[in-house]
Amino acid sequence: MVQIYRSNEETPRKCEMDDASLHATGILIRACAEIEYTLEVYIACHCSLNGSSTSLLASPLAMRRKLEIGGYLTAMTSDENKVAWDSIFSKEFDEIIQCRNAIAHGVLFGIDDDGLYNFKTARTDIPSDGKAINLVRGYHRDFIMEAARKAKFLAADLPDLLSIRTSFDKSLEGPLLPHRKAQKRGPKAGKGKRQP
Repeated sequence: MVQIYRSNEETPRKCEMDDASLHATGILIRACAEIEYTLEVYIACHCSLNGSSTSLLASPLAMRRKLEIGGYLTAMTSDENKVAWDSIFSKEFDEIIQCRNAIAHGVLFGIDDDGLYNFKTARTDIPSDGKAINLVRGYHRDFIMEAARKAKFLAADLPDLLSIRTSFDKSLEGPLLPHRKAQKRGPKAGKGKRQP
Protein backbone atom coordinates (compact mmCIF):
# COMPACT_ATOMS: atom_id res chain seq x y z
CA MET A 1 0.00 0.00 0.00
CA VAL A 2 3.03 2.27 -0.41
CA GLN A 3 3.26 4.86 -3.16
CA ILE A 4 6.52 6.56 -3.93
CA TYR A 5 6.38 9.96 -5.60
CA ARG A 6 9.04 11.92 -7.36
CA SER A 7 9.42 15.65 -6.81
CA ASN A 8 7.70 16.45 -10.13
CA GLU A 9 4.46 14.58 -9.23
CA GLU A 10 1.23 16.28 -8.25
CA THR A 11 1.21 17.37 -4.59
CA PRO A 12 -1.48 15.83 -2.34
CA ARG A 13 -4.09 18.09 -0.68
CA LYS A 14 -3.14 19.56 2.68
CA CYS A 15 -4.81 17.89 5.63
CA GLU A 16 -4.45 16.88 9.25
CA MET A 17 -4.63 13.28 10.39
CA ASP A 18 -7.91 12.31 12.00
CA ASP A 19 -7.96 11.43 15.71
CA ALA A 20 -8.17 7.67 15.16
CA SER A 21 -5.11 7.76 12.88
CA LEU A 22 -3.20 9.90 15.38
CA HIS A 23 -4.10 7.46 18.17
CA ALA A 24 -2.93 4.52 16.03
CA THR A 25 0.27 6.44 15.24
CA GLY A 26 1.04 6.78 18.95
CA ILE A 27 0.45 3.06 19.50
CA LEU A 28 2.63 2.20 16.50
CA ILE A 29 5.53 4.38 17.63
CA ARG A 30 5.39 3.11 21.23
CA ALA A 31 5.10 -0.54 20.18
CA CYS A 32 8.07 -0.23 17.82
CA ALA A 33 10.16 1.34 20.59
CA GLU A 34 9.32 -1.63 22.83
CA ILE A 35 10.17 -4.09 20.05
CA GLU A 36 13.49 -2.33 19.60
CA TYR A 37 14.21 -2.54 23.34
CA THR A 38 13.37 -6.25 23.30
CA LEU A 39 15.90 -6.73 20.50
CA GLU A 40 18.53 -5.01 22.66
CA VAL A 41 17.79 -7.42 25.53
CA TYR A 42 17.95 -10.35 23.10
CA ILE A 43 21.37 -9.26 21.82
CA ALA A 44 22.56 -8.71 25.40
CA CYS A 45 21.47 -12.22 26.40
CA HIS A 46 23.26 -13.86 23.47
CA CYS A 47 26.44 -11.83 23.95
CA SER A 48 26.45 -11.99 27.77
CA LEU A 49 26.33 -8.20 28.02
CA ASN A 50 25.35 -6.39 31.19
CA GLY A 51 23.04 -3.39 31.19
CA SER A 52 25.84 -0.85 30.86
CA SER A 53 27.46 -2.67 27.95
CA THR A 54 24.11 -3.04 26.23
CA SER A 55 23.45 0.70 26.61
CA LEU A 56 26.82 1.44 25.06
CA LEU A 57 26.90 -1.16 22.27
CA ALA A 58 23.34 -2.07 21.26
CA SER A 59 21.10 0.85 22.19
CA PRO A 60 22.58 3.36 19.69
CA LEU A 61 22.15 0.98 16.74
CA ALA A 62 19.38 1.47 14.20
CA MET A 63 16.61 -1.12 14.37
CA ARG A 64 17.66 -2.58 11.02
CA ARG A 65 21.15 -3.27 12.41
CA LYS A 66 19.70 -4.79 15.60
CA LEU A 67 17.62 -7.09 13.41
CA GLU A 68 20.70 -8.10 11.42
CA ILE A 69 22.71 -8.84 14.56
CA GLY A 70 19.80 -10.67 16.21
CA GLY A 71 19.22 -12.75 13.08
CA TYR A 72 22.91 -13.64 12.88
CA LEU A 73 23.05 -14.62 16.54
CA THR A 74 19.91 -16.71 16.07
CA ALA A 75 21.38 -18.45 13.01
CA MET A 76 24.36 -19.42 15.19
CA THR A 77 22.03 -21.41 17.47
CA SER A 78 20.15 -23.52 14.90
CA ASP A 79 18.51 -23.49 11.50
CA GLU A 80 15.14 -24.08 13.16
CA ASN A 81 15.55 -20.96 15.33
CA LYS A 82 16.56 -18.90 12.28
CA VAL A 83 13.42 -20.00 10.43
CA ALA A 84 11.34 -18.93 13.45
CA TRP A 85 13.20 -15.57 13.58
CA ASP A 86 12.56 -14.97 9.88
CA SER A 87 8.85 -15.73 10.31
CA ILE A 88 8.59 -13.13 13.10
CA PHE A 89 10.63 -10.47 11.31
CA SER A 90 9.11 -10.99 7.87
CA LYS A 91 8.46 -8.65 4.95
CA GLU A 92 5.20 -7.70 6.70
CA PHE A 93 7.20 -6.58 9.76
CA ASP A 94 9.50 -4.57 7.50
CA GLU A 95 6.46 -2.78 6.03
CA ILE A 96 5.30 -1.93 9.56
CA ILE A 97 8.71 -0.47 10.39
CA GLN A 98 8.77 1.54 7.15
CA CYS A 99 5.33 2.92 8.01
CA ARG A 100 6.49 3.80 11.52
CA ASN A 101 9.61 5.52 10.17
CA ALA A 102 7.67 7.51 7.57
CA ILE A 103 5.18 8.70 10.18
CA ALA A 104 7.67 9.30 12.99
CA HIS A 105 10.38 11.00 10.92
CA GLY A 106 8.56 12.19 7.81
CA VAL A 107 6.58 15.33 7.12
CA LEU A 108 2.87 14.99 6.41
CA PHE A 109 2.39 16.37 2.89
CA GLY A 110 -1.30 15.75 2.79
CA ILE A 111 -3.82 13.23 1.55
CA ASP A 112 -4.24 12.03 -2.03
CA ASP A 113 -7.36 11.11 -4.00
CA ASP A 114 -7.04 7.47 -2.86
CA GLY A 115 -7.22 8.50 0.81
CA LEU A 116 -3.54 7.86 1.49
CA TYR A 117 -1.73 10.08 3.98
CA ASN A 118 1.50 11.08 2.23
CA PHE A 119 4.70 11.56 4.23
CA LYS A 120 7.86 13.07 2.76
CA THR A 121 10.70 10.89 4.00
CA ALA A 122 14.41 11.55 4.34
CA ARG A 123 15.02 8.98 1.60
CA THR A 124 15.97 10.15 -1.86
CA ASP A 125 16.21 8.56 -5.28
CA ILE A 126 18.78 9.17 -8.02
CA PRO A 127 18.71 12.87 -9.01
CA SER A 128 16.90 13.75 -12.22
CA ASP A 129 17.57 16.83 -14.36
CA GLY A 130 19.81 18.24 -11.64
CA LYS A 131 17.06 18.00 -9.02
CA ALA A 132 16.83 15.88 -5.91
CA ILE A 133 14.12 13.25 -5.91
CA ASN A 134 12.39 12.98 -2.54
CA LEU A 135 10.51 9.81 -1.73
CA VAL A 136 7.04 10.18 -0.30
CA ARG A 137 5.29 7.21 1.28
CA GLY A 138 1.52 6.99 1.32
CA TYR A 139 -0.48 5.02 3.88
CA HIS A 140 -4.20 4.56 4.20
CA ARG A 141 -5.74 5.12 7.61
CA ASP A 142 -6.73 1.43 7.80
CA PHE A 143 -3.15 0.32 7.11
CA ILE A 144 -1.82 2.57 9.89
CA MET A 145 -4.39 1.20 12.33
CA GLU A 146 -3.63 -2.42 11.38
CA ALA A 147 0.13 -1.82 11.60
CA ALA A 148 -0.36 -0.38 15.09
CA ARG A 149 -2.46 -3.37 16.17
CA LYS A 150 0.09 -5.90 14.89
CA ALA A 151 3.06 -4.02 16.37
CA LYS A 152 1.32 -3.77 19.75
CA PHE A 153 0.69 -7.53 19.88
CA LEU A 154 4.23 -8.31 18.73
CA ALA A 155 5.71 -5.99 21.37
CA ALA A 156 3.75 -7.83 24.08
CA ASP A 157 4.61 -11.34 22.81
CA LEU A 158 8.19 -10.84 21.59
CA PRO A 159 10.02 -11.56 24.88
CA ASP A 160 8.24 -14.94 25.01
CA LEU A 161 8.75 -15.66 21.30
CA LEU A 162 12.49 -15.02 21.73
CA SER A 163 12.61 -16.99 25.01
CA ILE A 164 13.97 -14.04 26.99
CA ARG A 165 10.97 -13.21 29.20
CA THR A 166 12.93 -13.56 32.48
CA SER A 167 15.82 -11.42 31.24
CA PHE A 168 13.41 -8.90 29.74
CA ASP A 169 11.42 -8.54 32.97
CA LYS A 170 14.63 -8.33 35.01
CA SER A 171 15.94 -5.55 32.76
CA LEU A 172 12.97 -3.43 33.80
CA GLU A 173 13.51 -3.95 37.53
CA GLY A 174 15.53 -1.92 39.91
CA PRO A 175 15.43 1.62 41.16
CA LEU A 176 15.54 4.51 38.76
CA LEU A 177 18.17 6.83 40.10
CA PRO A 178 17.89 10.59 39.67
CA HIS A 179 20.13 12.17 37.08
CA ARG A 180 23.24 13.76 38.54
CA LYS A 181 21.99 17.21 37.53
CA ALA A 182 18.89 16.62 39.66
CA GLN A 183 20.98 16.05 42.78
CA LYS A 184 20.92 18.72 45.47
CA ARG A 185 24.12 20.63 45.67
CA GLY A 186 25.69 22.18 48.68
CA PRO A 187 25.77 25.94 49.16
CA LYS A 188 27.68 27.79 46.47
CA ALA A 189 30.94 29.28 47.42
CA GLY A 190 31.09 33.06 47.39
CA LYS A 191 32.50 34.73 44.34
CA GLY A 192 36.24 34.64 44.34
CA LYS A 193 36.44 32.36 47.40
CA ARG A 194 37.77 28.85 47.08
CA GLN A 195 36.39 25.92 48.96
CA PRO A 196 39.03 24.22 51.14
